[in-house]
Amino acid sequence: MKRKNPPRQGPPPAERNRLREENKRLKAEIKRLKESEASLRRIIDEAVEGFFQSDVEGHFIRANQAMARILGYGSPEELISSADPLALTSFVQPEKREEYKKLMEEKGEVRRFVFQAKRRDGQTCWLLENGRAVKDKKGSVLYYEGHIQDVTTSFETAQNLEETKARLEAFINAAPDLIYFKDKKGKYVVVNKAFEQAFGIETEKILGKDDAAILPADLAAQCIASDATIFSLRQPATREETLERSDGQKVVFETIKAPVFSADGSLMGLVGISRDITQRKKNEEELRLLVREKEVLLREIHHRVKNNMQVISSLLSLQAQKLADNQAVQALKECQERIRSMAFVHDKLYQQRAFHRIEFSSYLRLLASHLFHAYQADSRVIRLRVEAEEIHLNLNTAIPCGLIVNELVTNALKHAFSPDQSGEIIVGLSRTEGGRFLLTVKDNGRGLRPGLDLNHPTTLGLEIVKILVDQLGGSLEVSSAGGTEFRVIFEEQTSSAYNE
Repeated sequence: MKRKNPPRQGPPPAERNRLREENKRLKAEIKRLKESEASLRRIIDEAVEGFFQSDVEGHFIRANQAMARILGYGSPEELISSADPLALTSFVQPEKREEYKKLMEEKGEVRRFVFQAKRRDGQTCWLLENGRAVKDKKGSVLYYEGHIQDVTTSFETAQNLEETKARLEAFINAAPDLIYFKDKKGKYVVVNKAFEQAFGIETEKILGKDDAAILPADLAAQCIASDATIFSLRQPATREETLERSDGQKVVFETIKAPVFSADGSLMGLVGISRDITQRKKNEEELRLLVREKEVLLREIHHRVKNNMQVISSLLSLQAQKLADNQAVQALKECQERIRSMAFVHDKLYQQRAFHRIEFSSYLRLLASHLFHAYQADSRVIRLRVEAEEIHLNLNTAIPCGLIVNELVTNALKHAFSPDQSGEIIVGLSRTEGGRFLLTVKDNGRGLRPGLDLNHPTTLGLEIVKILVDQLGGSLEVSSAGGTEFRVIFEEQTSSAYNE
């Protein structure tokens, strides 16, 4: 008779419950790990940095989309499933390839390794890698992994900044002026070669120090005071600073300082440019001495010209005393007054500080008063009025104008009024439009004789007036309504001897 096997007995109920709970926990953990792995893959795939894994020979076995994009490929699969397996080192520039391999072999990692690479389309880019070798317990390399950033823009910007910095340094070092930058504490941050040479101090010993530490005490005090003014006013300023050398010689700098602000408007410091103007100051002093000598010389010349004209006037007066012919005496007297009118110009110039221009209104008053006295006009009968603006004329213009006034006032005193007839003579000078001048001499006397032609004058006085008006490049008008009025419109004349 066949014996029956006893029924199999399973684990106790409590153990079965425990196993079921453990199984559920393991499934949940597996699910969590899968979700975590999926999340991690998604993060890696969506990252802006390139992520890769490669075998021991460097061929890609895993890469994200960013890695493919950085190297110029459309998808990670193109990097991994290529018929000709791609290796990261094949993208590294040859001169950097050996350095990359050596770091991986010796240190098992690369940190912030920057290299130039060629993309699929042949364009170059700059990449930054952080990578490591993943090894087993025995130290054998299983694979490599890492992440890569495209730093082309940053690298090119840095290069551009370096090139700009190099150009600026070359520029300020080539300048003969002292150029420097200080921070807001007054410490030097940048100085050029001219600054270094001026004070005989190496740049390394200047940077990070203030004026008190590197400059003579007197100059340092001037600089510190001017810096404080710049920082306080927050505006550029120019001033002179004097340095006394050890040999006793003084060096004068013309310094321009301006505050420098950051993008947010806060004060960063100041920039200064100092120019050695010692020689210029010496030249200016020499020029001042020459000008003073010239002023003395011109003063003496005007004084002597006036005296010589007075001598000629006196000789004419003596000659007139020897003559019995009244017409000849009158002619000499008129010549004498013409000479005196020119002498008055030189006398006025002699008395002024400016020797190339004369204040003409005061001259007109002097000349007209002298003519009244010379022709013995009774001021109770014939009144004189000078209506002149304060106008300065050069010698080349003043003398012809003075002679014109001399002739016209003389003519009015001699011919405008009958004996014992009262009247008035007005001399005027004013500005007109276009930088021109109007000179007038008018009276309320009997008027000009009929038929007078100014283009063909019959008297010497009017002929002289016409010549002088032409010399001034002006125009002459005359009217006889209620007396006589001469109007001369002219421009100031230039002369090589009296140009300003």
